[in-house]
Amino acid sequence: MPSSAPARIAGMSIEELEALMAELGQPAYRARQTAAWVHRRGVRSFDSMTDLPAELRALLSERAELAQPLVRESRRSRDGSVKLLLELEDGERIESVAIPDEDGRLTACVSTQAGCPCGCVFCMTGRSGYRRNLDSAEIVCQVSAAASSAGRPVTNVVFMGMGEPLLNLEEVTRALSVITDRRCVGIGSRHVTVSTVGIPPAIDRLSGFRGQVGLALSLHSAVEQTRRRLVPYSRRWSLADIRESLVRYSSAVNRPVTLEYCLIGGVNDSRAEAEALTAFARGVRAKINLIGCNRVEGLPWRSPSPRAMKAFRDWVAESCPVVTLRASRGSDISAACGQLGGVSGGVSGSG
Repeated sequence: MPSSAPARIAGMSIEELEALMAELGQPAYRARQTAAWVHRRGVRSFDSMTDLPAELRALLSERAELAQPLVRESRRSRDGSVKLLLELEDGERIESVAIPDEDGRLTACVSTQAGCPCGCVFCMTGRSGYRRNLDSAEIVCQVSAAASSAGRPVTNVVFMGMGEPLLNLEEVTRALSVITDRRCVGIGSRHVTVSTVGIPPAIDRLSGFRGQVGLALSLHSAVEQTRRRLVPYSRRWSLADIRESLVRYSSAVNRPVTLEYCLIGGVNDSRAEAEALTAFARGVRAKINLIGCNRVEGLPWRSPSPRAMKAFRDWVAESCPVVTLRASRGSDISAACGQLGGVSGGVSGSG
């Protein structure tokens, strides 16, 4: 970050905050106090940080910013999920989702890019094109926005909103440092999952992050030709290379990976596709999540019938017992997988 640029407090680790405090002639513990105000109390101005000296508050107002996005729209689903349309400082708009569970968990689904370069054919975000990466502050602030919308703390975070997280790895890992640090947001790494279309070099680098962050592969087909049609960006690496990187990641973090599979009627829901999926999963410490394709305006793709989806699950379960057929959340407000796009009203999207 150039020295002339304001320090973006929400996206800074404790170590970075301590360095800032040293520059300002302040003791290191002021970093923890500042982080608590931002991440635990959600203040929107430095003047609200009443246990900081007035001199420090004035210095922070000059040298730093809180970078809180504006909530332009909030839409609540019948299932309790809330989709947030957030406007960033440059006017760019993104979407994120707060997803409550019956067991008391609250999951924040966060975006990492405005738009997405991967071009998945069934995804609204891919249709919107890539505009820019988000910085760590813009990612972390989505967690606090989700908590505010639900009126309770976030317990889980999934990097499954707009964009490909591993194409913005530097800012994503900075955000992970803030989210998983108990002195900042304080969500344990085992309650955080990063999704990717499969970029082996970046998967290897992510495995070096501290803790046991979960990894989810947006697979959608284990047949090379079908996957390249559905996920054009995947042409850069073979399924074999991606599979090997998953094995390495699971071993490095001592945690299973997740294989995400969006079922599309007449495209990837055949018995042959199921057999290819089980062959891909063989030898990988993994669990498989199946979900029906969500409708996106202007696209022809549709979910198979409930009977066909259950048949596909049963075929996979013959060889891979850890397979789940998930229900979509928030599809009635265009907040489900593949529907986020960073626009207001009924047309929106998630990766």
